[in-house]
Amino acid sequence: MMNPIRFGLAVAATASLGFANGDGVSKDGNKAPLLDNLFNGGAKVSYTPGAGMTFAAQDASAFSINISGQVQPGFSYAWGEDITDFSSFGLKTTRLRFAGNVYNDDVTYFLQLDAADGGEGAGNLVDAWAAWRVMDGINVRFGQQKMRSSLQADASLSDTDTEMAYNSIATAFFASRRSTGVLVEGNSGNINWHVGAMNNSTAGFEATGTQVNESNELDFTFGANYSSDGGNTEAWSEGDLDHSGALSYIVGANLLVGNDQSPFIAAPATADNDSTTLNIYAGAKTGSGIAVQAELFSRSDDDGTNELDHTGFYAQASYTLAPGQGTQWGGVARVSSIDIDGFGTQSEFALGLNAYYHKHQLKTQVMLTFANADPDGGAETDATALDVLFTLMF
Repeated sequence: MMNPIRFGLAVAATASLGFANGDGVSKDGNKAPLLDNLFNGGAKVSYTPGAGMTFAAQDASAFSINISGQVQPGFSYAWGEDITDFSSFGLKTTRLRFAGNVYNDDVTYFLQLDAADGGEGAGNLVDAWAAWRVMDGINVRFGQQKMRSSLQADASLSDTDTEMAYNSIATAFFASRRSTGVLVEGNSGNINWHVGAMNNSTAGFEATGTQVNESNELDFTFGANYSSDGGNTEAWSEGDLDHSGALSYIVGANLLVGNDQSPFIAAPATADNDSTTLNIYAGAKTGSGIAVQAELFSRSDDDGTNELDHTGFYAQASYTLAPGQGTQWGGVARVSSIDIDGFGTQSEFALGLNAYYHKHQLKTQVMLTFANADPDGGAETDATALDVLFTLMF
């Protein structure tokens, strides 16, 4: 599978479009070298449904830009004896992405905006990074990005290659954030590894509900995986939609060592708090429509006086019919639970029915969730939720 930092460079179909000489002239009348190469050499323009439009110089290694996006409108309804009924139409994401390379194919970039702003980034900024392939198999990425915290959280740069409308409660709690920092990633055959440093945590709940980039303490991430096709967690796509006839799999672990203030320890903001989050994951696709994956999470918070330990997991299994001339149907089931030290437990059992019109790029998802919350010292509550989500990538 293609390395994710290169994903915007490949196109499935190409149509050439020539431009007259004289385009790409700067304000002072001098031609910028990249624009001169792009227009006078004959730009290549292509569009692939679901993957966007790509503009490239005749020599694509000099310059390319892929423009794509997505919209995910949906409906949610929750009810139960212990809660107030709730219903809402809304937008999960409205993404606009720019990706490509400049100067040569070793220098790449990625920018992703979300007008819906689901609480992941500052304002509507989701991702913004530049990368340099320093040698074969070694890449360095700088900026705001996913820093490898979970298989489900990392899956695809577009956050759409999931079989359910929403991630598990364990994924949302332990690995729902992006970070700003530097990530070094390597690949050798079937093995991928990474190390990174950032100024805010990719794992663990953020008390404000939004990404915080003001910390003067660095967090560090380490991890590795072994996969059948050499792909990492960002290249993983949930569900066996291809029916390739071959077994594919991924197994790995992530470790985050944090120095951020924990929302679970009632200590002064100046307290020296350390947190460690371990994530272990595995996923497999049979090649005949069956897919399974599971993850375990463990987080420890320690401020020198108080120590709290939190755990969580999810397990998911699905079957998808073979692709044909029409809609590709799939069913999925998931169980998930979290145990937060000093706060209580939450669990969920979810069922999903998916209609894939163009794989994950165009689909409708119906998700029914049965949830239970049992807080320490509080009343236990049960609720049921119905979510309908439509995804269109363009």
